[in-house]
Amino acid sequence: MFPSQGFTEIVFCAVIFNEQVKGYGTQMMNHLKDYHLQHKIFHFLTYADSFATGYFRKQGFSREIRLARQAYLGYIKEYEGATLMGCELYPNIIYTRFSELIAKQKQVITRLIEKRRESVNQTYPGIPAKLFRNGPLRPDQIPGLTEIDLTSNKFSDLFHKIPKTELSETNQTSINNHVSAKRKSSETFGKCVEKLHEPPRKLRKRLLDPLPSPSPLTTKPQMKARISSRSTRYNSSLKM
Repeated sequence: MFPSQGFTEIVFCAVIFNEQVKGYGTQMMNHLKDYHLQHKIFHFLTYADSFATGYFRKQGFSREIRLARQAYLGYIKEYEGATLMGCELYPNIIYTRFSELIAKQKQVITRLIEKRRESVNQTYPGIPAKLFRNGPLRPDQIPGLTEIDLTSNKFSDLFHKIPKTELSETNQTSINNHVSAKRKSSETFGKCVEKLHEPPRKLRKRLLDPLPSPSPLTTKPQMKARISSRSTRYNSSLKM
């Protein structure tokens, strides 16, 4: 314990193996926290090995040290292979009753959820478009806001502080953007439909064109000429 520096170093903290996971470690740490709050010491520091970091996290320790480094530098010994962890104590908490308070808070929250479950799961119909002709709606005109207490004076005052010109300009710009986007989408859709209905003219022309006539063979007259020359030679040999 270093009262002048405002912290205490936890050097050794252990529970016998066969008595672990029974809450003794948490109870011991809570009594230690209440004792230090009585002596106006609001910080714990410890070097935890890999087996003890899980326990210290459950007790509110973390690697984020909220105590100034100058307050503990040179007062505690540094260990290799260990992690420096710290815990800040709050004077408005009674740590020996902390688990009991958390359990009571959970019970209150579950009861509130059960009471509001019917209103939360309720579905409301859509708002008719004709209601927006006179401008934006008031919070009390929107179904469901009254059940969640959004129609209070603070909310309505904040809503009415916005100038109507800004609301109208915002609505007008959003409407214009929506209309222009819708026109662009319809134009592109129309172009796609026109392209689909266009007759495939080029393809038809290619299919209807007659096939090119085959070029005359030049080998046949040559063959005839060769045959005639051979026959003349044969006849001349017979005459001789």
